[in-house]
Parts: sequence; structure tokens; C-alpha cells
Amino acid sequence: MTDRSTTARRRRAVGPVAGAVLATVALLGAACSSSSTSSGSGDTPGTVEAGTDVTLAADGPPRAGGTLTFGMSGETDGYNPTQNRWAGDGTTVGLTLFDPLAAYAADGSAVPYLAESFTPNDDFTQWTIQLRDGVTFHDGTPLRAEAVKRTMDGLRASPLTGPALAPIESVEVTDDLTLVVTAFEPWAAYPVNLTGQAGVVAAPSQLDDPDGARAPVGTGPFRFVSWENDKELVVERNPDYWRTDTDGNALPYLDQIVFRPIPEDSQRVAGLQTGEIDMTWSATASTVRQLRDLAAAGEIQLVEQEGQTEVAFVMLNLGAPPFDDPRARLALAQATDADSYASVLAEGITNPARTLFRPGTRFHSDVEIPGYDPDAARATLAEYEADKGPLAFTLKVQSTPGGRAQGEFLQQLWQQVGMEVTVEQAEATAFLGETVVGDFEAVTWGQFGSPDPDYEQVWWRSSSSKPVGELSLNFPRHADPATDDALDRARATDDLDARIAAYADVQRRFAEDLPYIYLDFTQPAIAAGNEVRGITNGPLPDGSPAYPMGG
Repeated sequence: MTDRSTTARRRRAVGPVAGAVLATVALLGAACSSSSTSSGSGDTPGTVEAGTDVTLAADGPPRAGGTLTFGMSGETDGYNPTQNRWAGDGTTVGLTLFDPLAAYAADGSAVPYLAESFTPNDDFTQWTIQLRDGVTFHDGTPLRAEAVKRTMDGLRASPLTGPALAPIESVEVTDDLTLVVTAFEPWAAYPVNLTGQAGVVAAPSQLDDPDGARAPVGTGPFRFVSWENDKELVVERNPDYWRTDTDGNALPYLDQIVFRPIPEDSQRVAGLQTGEIDMTWSATASTVRQLRDLAAAGEIQLVEQEGQTEVAFVMLNLGAPPFDDPRARLALAQATDADSYASVLAEGITNPARTLFRPGTRFHSDVEIPGYDPDAARATLAEYEADKGPLAFTLKVQSTPGGRAQGEFLQQLWQQVGMEVTVEQAEATAFLGETVVGDFEAVTWGQFGSPDPDYEQVWWRSSSSKPVGELSLNFPRHADPATDDALDRARATDDLDARIAAYADVQRRFAEDLPYIYLDFTQPAIAAGNEVRGITNGPLPDGSPAYPMGG
């Protein structure tokens, strides 16, 4: 067994926060013992309990070197930020290879990361970005504003990332380390959108390479080594990385990370127990419960995400029957028992969701969707059926044990009030592809876990809604001028109270139009063997705390 040195780097768990946090773990994590067979307290550390969210091995000084094997839930189609979808684990891998221009601070605000500073004009229609000096790409070329502009222009032109950056009018280079981004309209929270895929910078050599999606070149703490689909992706320490720890030691600590796609949660947990992998994650309730038990027994370390997490929901297609009819959507909401879903299907690990943002987070509002009321559901259903006949539809779920359990639970619940429900399973790639083109009536989904909802605006705007059959980032095809107005108001100011009020109006429109029927707030967790150190989120480049993952 090799030394395990990880490094905690940033913020967003698989969902938004975990992918970045897991990448941060790659930057700052470290091992305290040379191997699992060496003598000394490093082999069998005690645990430190920090509430219910964190179970960590007793800490010690980081040890440089070693290889960490990370168990991923799935593959990504490539690592060109302008061409490929970095859903889920793609963000984890991507943010070990690339640095984002911004990162989330402990309070959920976006602060400079690869950038040195962000300076807006008075009405937030223009942002001056100053880059850090002395940063180099993995191919040895220096980070310059022209390279940032080239990636930004590619991101703006991409059908995947372009809609999120549509407010940008121009990107101009003023000197080697300075760019000016001009928007068509005020964008007070623009740096929020630079914390993930739309904020990383690829080397010009990668963008020039026809096979660049499989040979990424960034500025991140690790360099690309090799990739064999469905087997493993290997990265190695970047010896020229620009960050150091608080004692001035070069980061990252690890020599290498091996990412292995292991789709089944049970296999990843088993691999963690046997030492086949050193770290993994899950947001599946039954798996999180199992990981909690293993952590309580001292077999592993566990960190659970705090703050806003993804909300799980049933997403409805408003662009086609039957859910183009608001009565069908209302009946479904009234027939959905989120409390039972959380207590039975999620085994009490999660909290039921009736709002978009998690209670206790700064953008939470008390605006709730209609609650479970089977009698009201039957009455609404009768009104619908008097005009259009039986409410019959297909619920699409992922072809995983968790997806099948979701489908069976919801099917039984809705059939109790007289709906005719068919459950259809789809493998992950087809599931996503069919959703974005509107090939669904109802689908189970999870999203919107960003600390700041400005990052999510592209999914909610009418401009992102396209007809069924076309790629649409507004998946439910909810085109609503009142929602757009609230989103505009949220972007026009940096006053937090005004932004909170605007997003409360967004939630009010969702509660009225019901594109989403909320189920629960997911509870992502990172699990690691006891030899790994630094699995909570570490400091930002200026030493201030990053957005928390657990502790």
C-alpha cells in the first residue's frame, strides 16, 4: 500500500460543491504513515468526532508522496472545458487538472483563485480580471491573458457552456495579465460563474490539439498521464504548481492520483474496505448510512457536506402533454409525499424538501410547493380527467438500484390516487441525453447545489428553453417572464438582502408553475481510508477558509 497524501482544494461537492471539494482534497491531502504495515500510531489512528457530519482520523503532519486511488461513480466524455460535459465526477477530475479563476469562500461568496482580483465598474456591466503572475501551464508556457480569452471565447461559443455566458458582450485583453469582460446587462455575481467548468483555463496547445479532450493541459496541481476508458485515469503531481501550504511547502503533497470508475455504490464501499481504493463519495442514502456505520466503528473517515446540497425532485416536461396542463402538475404535487420519501426511501438520512434552497442556507425562503394531500390530488385529477381523460404518463429513472427504488416508490404513491404510471429505466448517458432534448414526460433528477444560485440561472431562464427535440438547458422548458424578471433583479445588485428577495420570487413562481416536484435534499458524503489526511476543505490561496465540506 502506498503513502496517501491528499490536499483539500476548494468547494463544490459532486453536485456543485463536492466535485471541487474532492479536487481540493487532491491538492491538500496527505498521509501520516509510510504504509499500512508500518508500526506506529499512524496505522490505527483514533477518531475525532465533530458532530454528526465529520468523523476524522487523528491528524498529524502531512507526508509528501504516494498514490491515492479514487473511486468514481462514472466516466466523462472528455476534458476540454469548451466541448465536454463535466457532470458529477468529471468536475472532480477536471479541477485537479485545471484551476478555476474563482472559488467559494466560507460564506458562499466567490473570491479570486487563479485570478488575483476581480474589479467591477459601478453598474456591474464590466469586470476587470487581474491574473496571478508566475503561473505556468503543464506544457511549460506561461499563463497569459490571451490564453484566458481564448478559453473564454471557446466557452462562450460552445452549445454546452455558451448559454450560461450569454450575458457577456466581449472579452478584451489589455495587457499580459489583465482582461476586461463586458456584459450586455448588470451581472453583480459574475465571479460565481467562474468557480467551475466555465471558469477554468486550458492551454492553447490543448485547444489546438484535435485530440485535446483526451489530453488535457491546464495549470492545476496535477498533470495528465493516461486514460483508459472505463478502467482508470491517471494524473501526476505538477512540480511547478504555484500554490504552497501555510508553512511554505510546495503543493500538492501527492505524487499521483488514480481515478477508477466504479458505478455501483456497493462496489466502491467494498473497495474502500479492502483497500482497493482510498477514497470515494456517495449521495445515496443507504450508502451514506453504511458509511456512517463504518466510520462509527473506526474503519474509515467520513465527511458530509454542509450548506446547500442538491435537491432531488421529479422534473416535469412543460413542453408536451400531459404536463403542459397545470392541473396535471398540481395533481402530481398533491399526490407526492416528500416526508415518506425521505423517511422510507432515503432511510431518514435526508430531509424532505418543500423549497428550492435548504433551510438554514442564506437563500432559503419559506415559499413551499403544494404539500401532500391525496384527497385534493383526487379532486384535481378528476377536474383534469373531465377534460382530457385519464392521466397516464411515463416516469423515467436511471437504471441503478437507487433509480429503480425511486420509480417503484413514486409509482405506487401516484397510483393510489388514480394515476396511470409506467416506469422506464435508462442508463446514465442515455438518461442525460434524452432529458436535454425533452424526451421525457416526468423524470427523477437532482440539481441546484451551488452555494450561490447565480450559478444556476442558466437552467431557469426562458432563453435557455427550447422546443422538444432540441437541446435545452432549461430542462422542463419552463418559459416564464416573471421568473426572468426576478432573475434579472437578482443579477442587478450586490445587495444580499435584495438578492435574497429576488430569489424568493423565483421560488414563488416555481411553487405556482410546478416545473419541479421536490422530494428531498441530498446528503453527499466523502469517505476515505484512515491513512488519508486533509479530507475536509482546505484554505484558499490567501489563507482564508474555503466553503466547508463537513468541518
